[in-house]
Amino acid sequence: MRRLTIGTWLRRWLGKGPAERPARALPPIQSAGTVTAGKYEGLYHYLEKRYANSVVLTFAQIEDLLGFRLADSARVDPGWWSNDDRHDPRLDQSRAWRRASRTAKVNLGAQTVLFERIPE
Repeated sequence: MRRLTIGTWLRRWLGKGPAERPARALPPIQSAGTVTAGKYEGLYHYLEKRYANSVVLTFAQIEDLLGFRLADSARVDPGWWSNDDRHDPRLDQSRAWRRASRTAKVNLGAQTVLFERIPE
């Protein structure tokens, strides 16, 4: 029996791997009053569909979901994983997990992120 790796499973679940996605994605469609997570929309959709209150993803798994490499600062600056996107409209990454009602807690040494559901 052949075992699936997490990366292979994620690619199958999402339908296409990073190599099969177009190099330039179309800009997110935005209706009046709707805020999107921009290029991090794939992470939002993944987290939104998870039933578990806690989800741990490696940087590599997040990159598989997104189809591109995380910014270098994501690997060295815990502030990149800030949970507050209200003051900086450029923080599409934060908006992705906040829209999915999650907080992010990064472990830079292990290159993992714990996304926990925000209690309602």
